[in-house]
Amino acid sequence: MSFFAMLFVLFFVALGFIFVIFDLRGVAFVFGLGLLLSFMFILAFAMFFVYNGKNSSWAVISAVLILLMFNVFVVFLLTRRFGLSYMLTTLFSLAGLIIALANVALLPRSEVTDIEPADGKVYYYPYISKAEQKQKPEGVI
Repeated sequence: MSFFAMLFVLFFVALGFIFVIFDLRGVAFVFGLGLLLSFMFILAFAMFFVYNGKNSSWAVISAVLILLMFNVFVVFLLTRRFGLSYMLTTLFSLAGLIIALANVALLPRSEVTDIEPADGKVYYYPYISKAEQKQKPEGVI
């Protein structure tokens, strides 16, 4: 269920961030567009891995959403405007961050145990004290 909620949230985050970036001019626009595309690329792969059961990608989604909120804050400082697109991007990023952190917190913890053979013996390979030289077959150069 959280997968579909995150898809919904990321749709509005990307939409709002597009409006934020397209308010910029000049070099800031080019840099912001590059960040927009890279964030969308990383989030698409992270959601693909979430869909395939790799729960560690929730942390990647959290990190990207934090970076995205920081970027919106920097754009706000550059433009001195905080419109509806800034607010929607920030609010949906916070909602996505809450969903992602809840999924990270609810991950099952696995205990690390030493695995021993059933018969109780310890199998190991002793170090070789002297390496044996292999003989070359005759007729091979």
